[in-house]
Amino acid sequence: MDEWQSIETAPKDGTDILASTARGLMVVVSWLDPTAGDRAQGVPSEPEFGWYMSDGHNDPIHFRAWMSLISWQPLPEPPALTPEA
Repeated sequence: MDEWQSIETAPKDGTDILASTARGLMVVVSWLDPTAGDRAQGVPSEPEFGWYMSDGHNDPIHFRAWMSLISWQPLPEPPALTPEA
């Protein structure tokens, strides 16, 4: 896996990334820009620019200041699929 990089260098194009917080929590997040058509993709009705994560069931969850992201790296490749027996 790649080395951790400063969050300031993370892609802001909607790509999912692995990020870490100042408290050591690791999360998968992506940057949302409400002016770039994200509302059509399920962004909350009053979105803010910033890092969001999804719980898989509800609107994306916006990271607040107390959950400061400090570093990131690309997600690893998923495991190869194996044919079922």
